[in-house]
Amino acid sequence: VLSCPVTHRERPNWEMCECEKYESSDIALHFNPRFDGWDKVVFNTCQNGSWGLEEKIHRMPFRKGEHFEMVVIVNFQGYQIKVNGIDFHTFQHRIPMEQVRGLQIAGDVSIQMINFIGVSPQLRESSALMLRALLGKIN
Repeated sequence: VLSCPVTHRERPNWEMCECEKYESSDIALHFNPRFDGWDKVVFNTCQNGSWGLEEKIHRMPFRKGEHFEMVVIVNFQGYQIKVNGIDFHTFQHRIPMEQVRGLQIAGDVSIQMINFIGVSPQLRESSALMLRALLGKIN
């Protein structure tokens, strides 16, 4: 089980990536809140360059400009997403969790803390390297 609490503001768009986005098109978990008048959160996977079917959750756990805590628990069922301590959605694995190699966060977010709990040293190290590379791009 991986627990990854992420605290930030505004509009998150983050992905659990098999490889860095620049080297591989595989994305195990694409998590994309959309403030488009039809407020929803879209979950998906991109494998071998092709996106799967979107899972759209027509609930918005985020408010523009408000702080929140998001926890992602990775277990055999999938990616269990909690926002501010409340279960939001579980996205079932489409890519084996053993193949996930990192985490990428993009969008209009201000990261205050990322904590990896119960993670293999390899995943922790590769994610830390990606996050360091992104620090110049994240407020």
